[in-house]
Formats: sequence, C-alpha cells, structure tokens
Amino acid sequence: MIAAAESESAQPPEGGDSLARLVAELESAPDPHAALRGIAALRQALDDVERANVVRALDGGASLAAIGRDLGISRQAVHRRYGDFASGLRLDPTPRPAAPAERLADGLVLTDAARQTLRHAVAEAQTTGDAVLGGEHVLLALLRPGTFAPLDGVSQERARTHILAASSGSSVFARDGVRPDARAFLIAVAVEARGRGSDRITPELLLLTALAEPGSAAARTLRAIGADPDAIAAVLASDDGR
Repeated sequence: MIAAAESESAQPPEGGDSLARLVAELESAPDPHAALRGIAALRQALDDVERANVVRALDGGASLAAIGRDLGISRQAVHRRYGDFASGLRLDPTPRPAAPAERLADGLVLTDAARQTLRHAVAEAQTTGDAVLGGEHVLLALLRPGTFAPLDGVSQERARTHILAASSGSSVFARDGVRPDARAFLIAVAVEARGRGSDRITPELLLLTALAEPGSAAARTLRAIGADPDAIAAVLASDDGR
C-alpha cells in the first residue's frame, strides 16, 4: 500500500515575483475573458503561497486556531482547510526541488508532480466536504489552470459544479479537521501501476486510475461537461503516461 509522504521542514515560500507578474497581467488584460483567466491563475498562486506559509507556521509550533485568526477565518474553516497538514498522516504540502521523485514503501516511486497533484486533490476533497479522496478530486486538481496539458480546455468550475450536484449528500458531513481517507484510491493507483508494469506514479497515472472504470465519478463528470474520458485516457495511454 502506498504510504503518505513524510513532510520535511518547510522552506520560505517563493512566488512574490510570480504574484506581481500575475497582478500586472490582470491589470493589462485586453478583455474580460483574459481577465477572468488571470483571476483564476492569481487565485491559485495565492492559494499556494497561503498553504506554504501555513506549513511554515505549523512547523514553527503555531496552532490551527492561531492560523485561523491570522487568516480571518473560523476555527471550523481552518480545520477543514488545513487539518490534514497538522496530522501525522499528511501528504507533503510543499514541493521538494532537490528530489524529483520519492520512493514509496512498496517500491513505487511518487514523482514530485504526482505528490503535488495529490496534495491539491486532498484540498479539493476538503473544500467539497468529502470524507473520502476519489478520482473526481484528482480530476479537479489536474484541472487547475495551466496544470495538465491533456485537460486543456476542460472547465474546472463546470466540473466542480457537476461533482457537487451529483453528490449523494452523505459526504458533506465529514468532520472538521479529519483528513479525507485516501487509502482506497492509493491502492487503486498501485494496482494500476503494477498492471501497466510501471514503478512510477505520475499525474498521468493518477488520472488513468481515476478514469479506469467507465462509471467512475471522474469519467461521469467529464462526460457531463462535454469531454470524452475514453479519448483522454487513450491519449494518456498512447503517450505512455505512467
């Protein structure tokens, strides 16, 4: 079974220049559509900077309650958003530039890009109030603007709207501060990797796992918003996306 990545001491977040660039591009946007795309990119960059600073604060001994006060959000909200980072079973919330791949307990290698995808997927599951991490959350993570070329042109907001509307409702009562259970999905990823003769876990493999069953939530979501999950999976497989 795939083990969760152990967190190292968080480094000071970078991205100040990136934020300034995104703000400048937003201010000079030639039309509303370009401006909206700029807002989405800026929101993502701010989220990343926020998460990095939360990890730094936690590593420095701060409590979630104190972090919530700094962010101006409720205790419940900060637990929903960052409770997994404060637990001992957390995916590494910061990339490790010096280590492009991490070897997992069962011999599989989790690439840095896949680790980041899983980190964002956990955040998506928490945002939607789901107690279990699923392929639909991985899909939302990979639909973040500029993240994953095979999904270019597919709307993250439409996908999120469909996922929320299709929810049975039981998952929205996930307790605050409880990290979404990722074990079932990670086991499926390991099975998919072994079935393809791969020892590397990549974002492509994560998405192939999410789309492995025609009736999966990720596949249903793509079909509902006008995308073809079979065609996407075929492209990933032909590219040897593992």
